[in-house]
Amino acid sequence: MAEFQGMNTRQRQEQERRPAERVAVVKAVTNVTTSDVTLHTVTADKYMFVKDFGVCNISGATIAITVYVVPTGGSALATNKIYDAYAVLPNDSGTLTALVGSTLSPGDLIIADTDNATGANFWLDGVEFTDGLPDV
Repeated sequence: MAEFQGMNTRQRQEQERRPAERVAVVKAVTNVTTSDVTLHTVTADKYMFVKDFGVCNISGATIAITVYVVPTGGSALATNKIYDAYAVLPNDSGTLTALVGSTLSPGDLIIADTDNATGANFWLDGVEFTDGLPDV
């Protein structure tokens, strides 16, 4: 029994010595039009720290964007909106600050849509990590 306990201790010590896994997440421009588009799904066994998230209106008219952060197993509902019909001026771009600096849980989704057929381009930059704090 003592050997078994010692082995568990060694395994635990080995695990503690390993640095937390960190993976950069850079989503290039994703075009979103009038239907929901999943911009990112956080890997099942990781968390994600959002470093940058933004939008560029590529149309010649003001558009309204809606962005959701949906928990694992959920769907894009009013209770998950972080931007609701947010106006973006023609040919304008910028950071959507409501999500920047936040940490998403395993399996969470970032979903967006617009009210314009030409749509908008979104970008996302972050770090997925297993435990500890992300290197940002």
